[in-house]
Amino acid sequence: MLNKNLPREEQKETSYSQPFRYRNRPLFLSSGFKLIHVMPFFGDYMDERRLLTIPGPTIFDPSVLRSLSVGHLGHTSENFIRIFSEVLGNLRELLYADENYRPVVLAGSGTLAMEAGTSNFIKKDDNVLVVSNGVFGDRMVELLNKYPINVDALRVKEPGEVVDSNAVAEKLDQKEYGLVTVTHVDTSTAVRQDLVQIGRIVRKHDALLVVDGVCSVAGEEIRMKDWGIDVVLTGSQKALGVPAGLAILWLSPKALDRLSETKGKYSPYYMDLTKWIGIMESYEKLKAAYFATPAVNLIIGLHRSLELMFEEGIENRFRRHKNLSKAFRSGIQQLGLRLVAKSEDIAAS
Repeated sequence: MLNKNLPREEQKETSYSQPFRYRNRPLFLSSGFKLIHVMPFFGDYMDERRLLTIPGPTIFDPSVLRSLSVGHLGHTSENFIRIFSEVLGNLRELLYADENYRPVVLAGSGTLAMEAGTSNFIKKDDNVLVVSNGVFGDRMVELLNKYPINVDALRVKEPGEVVDSNAVAEKLDQKEYGLVTVTHVDTSTAVRQDLVQIGRIVRKHDALLVVDGVCSVAGEEIRMKDWGIDVVLTGSQKALGVPAGLAILWLSPKALDRLSETKGKYSPYYMDLTKWIGIMESYEKLKAAYFATPAVNLIIGLHRSLELMFEEGIENRFRRHKNLSKAFRSGIQQLGLRLVAKSEDIAAS
């Protein structure tokens, strides 16, 4: 970006690690990247904090933010079609899925992904089991209770615990369930549920396994095919490193078969995945299609973020997250503070 108050010949790159002034106050931004002088007309939208220490939105790579400002690019343009096609392919690879798995990208929040990833697969009077290890597992219960189905919940006894996989097995032996939903990592407690064990259990039954990965996708390993997961859902603003506004889902062949049975009958119009599957397939084949306008600039930002991930290497990325999280937790404990997660084994990266 250029500073309009400086002659062009005086424009120069400024390291993020150097303080510069805005409205007569120093700005300190995180180190490691470069930026042209900050434009003074950002006004009250300028974020003057050194760190954004919340679960999400996260701090975004400057190249992702720059990619959002590509200008006017139509959703049927050749450039965008290519970008979206590459995004869909990379999303599939991110979860170690093959070409039989279908990624879907909608404009919306993680909560929209939660509703789209469940309501499309239910039938009237279905039994649904929610495995809740925190606030967002409980939100799933609240969400599903809006539909004409029977919702059972397995909850932790105390915050910081995970649900015992044996309890899930017992529930599935007692009753026939259409869906089992699991929060992989709950934002409220930062505990990680073991998807491998739950996947093995659910595979013995006819239920779909739906994983809420809002707080884990791209930060924790998820092997969708190997672990028997049928639906994964997430938002763009956490480990994917893109501003909020994209609701992203992955569907297994089993989930696609179930969708052909339910036809999204109980899903709200916009979230009806039967209307979106063909759109995604078309874009991946480099052909434009339309049901509702996609969030063009956010998808371009996602394209750049995925590029960064694959440049680093997905497994290297997971390893880095794991190592940094261990170091951070160790530092917190040395300060005499207590972690919510009851043990290191279930603490998320």
